Amino acid sequence: VQDELKAAEEALMATQVCQPAMAALGLALGAFLESLGVPCDVTLGHSLGEFAAAAAGGILDEEEAIRFVAKRGKLMADLELDDFGAMAASMADRTATEAVIAGIDGVQIANVNHPRQTVVSGTTQAVEQAVVALKAAKIAAKPLRVSHAFHSPVVEGVTADVDALIEALNIQSPSKTVVTAISAKPYVLTEGESSIKKIFSTHATAPVDYVGCLE
Repeated sequence: VQDELKAAEEALMATQVCQPAMAALGLALGAFLESLGVPCDVTLGHSLGEFAAAAAGGILDEEEAIRFVAKRGKLMADLELDDFGAMAASMADRTATEAVIAGIDGVQIANVNHPRQTVVSGTTQAVEQAVVALKAAKIAAKPLRVSHAFHSPVVEGVTADVDALIEALNIQSPSKTVVTAISAKPYVLTEGESSIKKIFSTHATAPVDYVGCLE
């Protein structure tokens, strides 16, 4: 049984499976809270949760959002890379983390998760160097178990194909305030569909400022 559970866990962690599953779960949890009478005025999502938040806020149809995320995940899984990259958590704020990794080529801030936790992403070698440098600076750092170096140029090769998927999306006027974690500002449809699609396009390689969203 343990072997079966481990195999199921490994299968679920595959990018093309994990991403649509996470998006569906996020939407289901949101719907469950609303069914309990918990009102929702603002939606926002962390990393992949951006697309679930967009659907929960009315920008995307929920089924279309899941299909998009599934196809996007498949494109990422199919990327032919010599180095799939790596990610690591730094137990420090963005400023302190950036100061340490500033001289290391191939690594950048990927997620600002907490005032005292930042994730870096990039090539495997660069992230390994970043971990060593962070520890030398007395900052706790830990490599993360990921399939790709998300939110970094390592996955830039997927952009053109993802853009084609984005162009086919039916962007709608938000029914709630939807805050994007890329700019930590609300989506504004009055600026045109292209402004929303541009954020969707840069999402795979741009840093996620979750702290900024919450603030």
